[in-house]
Amino acid sequence: MWKRLFLVLAGLFLGLNINARILNYPRSQDIITLDPAIQWQYYTSEVLSNIYEGLVKFKGTYYKLSPLLAERWEALEGGKKWRFYLRKGVKFHDGSPFNADSVISSFNRQKGKKFATMKALLPFLKKIRKIDDYTVEFVFEKPNAALPSVLANPFAFIVKADKNGKISVGTGPFKLKTWVKGKYVLIETNRDYWGSPPEIDGVRFPVVKDSYLRVLQLKNGNADVLSRLSRKEYEDLKNQKGIRIIKFPKLDVNYITFNSSRPPFNDLRVRKAVTLLINRDRLVKLVFGELAEPVSFPVPASLIFKLKPAGYNPQEAKKLLVQAGYPNGFSCNLIYLKGSPYGDVVNMVARNLLEANILVKPVALPCNKLMRSIFHGDFDMVIGGWVADVPEVSNFIYSRSFPFSPRVPSKSPYYNEAMKIISEARNTLDPVKRKELYTRVIRKIMEEYLTVPLYRSFHVVAYRERIEGLEVNPKGYVLFRKVKIKEVKD
Repeated sequence: MWKRLFLVLAGLFLGLNINARILNYPRSQDIITLDPAIQWQYYTSEVLSNIYEGLVKFKGTYYKLSPLLAERWEALEGGKKWRFYLRKGVKFHDGSPFNADSVISSFNRQKGKKFATMKALLPFLKKIRKIDDYTVEFVFEKPNAALPSVLANPFAFIVKADKNGKISVGTGPFKLKTWVKGKYVLIETNRDYWGSPPEIDGVRFPVVKDSYLRVLQLKNGNADVLSRLSRKEYEDLKNQKGIRIIKFPKLDVNYITFNSSRPPFNDLRVRKAVTLLINRDRLVKLVFGELAEPVSFPVPASLIFKLKPAGYNPQEAKKLLVQAGYPNGFSCNLIYLKGSPYGDVVNMVARNLLEANILVKPVALPCNKLMRSIFHGDFDMVIGGWVADVPEVSNFIYSRSFPFSPRVPSKSPYYNEAMKIISEARNTLDPVKRKELYTRVIRKIMEEYLTVPLYRSFHVVAYRERIEGLEVNPKGYVLFRKVKIKEVKD
């Protein structure tokens, strides 16, 4: 008790917002680098999204594209070339000009193993060439239909390196003031920003690992923003006076994938039976409350044409198990990432399957062992998920637990056919035709019951009502450029 009291008092003291125009946004983790191209961590990307900018950005809570450092763009030669027309009059934080050379050098430096993201998201890129001082062209070996969306991701932020290759300079509305590793990051307003500069003076991101302290700081006004709320935190704050909530669904899917190369899941009837035994509605209600919703497709439904999903039907499931030769059920394992939120989900799934005498052994594995088990096919079922980098079905295919992932050796007889269709779709500029091709692949996954779609989760951000203009992009990053602070009367 005394330890908790000390933590509370210390947290309140450290969280005091001495300058009301510097917002306080406590988070559980620190950033890991100032270089957006060598990381894919949420906490880092969120801070860097306020410092750096890309050629384009995702606008609003969905993946709608909007111009940023590029004013417009166009596809040439069926998508083998993309030409971007750059914004003039933009300067980096150090006062140097932004131009075509800046774009080319920012991408050309991304070579070697530590820059794996660019290689993964920009396959078949031959070169980026300068047309003139404010026009650049991306040239590919094959058409790339999704390029503009890809360039809205953090690895594609335009940065300036010093002579030692150190990155801390961008063109964004805020610039780095201080980073005390493990303690806090402070960003200050870029008064020379090419657009309308922020009205606040900056944002402080302190590391506060205790969730109780973070919530307490928001309640008493010593914090201004909280995000990635747990169900308990959300329910504690949603009706709190003086606090507002932003909540919207992620473009993500969480699902179970079967190892269809070995018994019992090499039998379609067994895979279908397990699918019919899982009550998604009840699972989501009990585990997540209002912070998730059940899904019926292995990718977001908006990315494919409507298909007919399987529902909850335990009686039909039991009949299928009898037909497959498992009238008394069987035993199997279900592996998942240790320390992830999947533990409670796995337990609910195990209870559902017990209705048909299927005994599920939950196995929590650290990331390296989980990936090794998936790669070698050493599992019965695996639970995983994927949040979109870009609003494309092909992006979900690269999840390591997805049945057609090219990152793992697949013994699925449908793998080669699926990858051909996916490749064709990625090279097709027509969005309707691309959707048709992706739907063919997803239909096959559903007809063969290769995955059990479970749920998609929600981004949740809580903030003090004195704040106006807070933005949250579809990846859940909180953006502060348009924030204004108003007086709130009691």
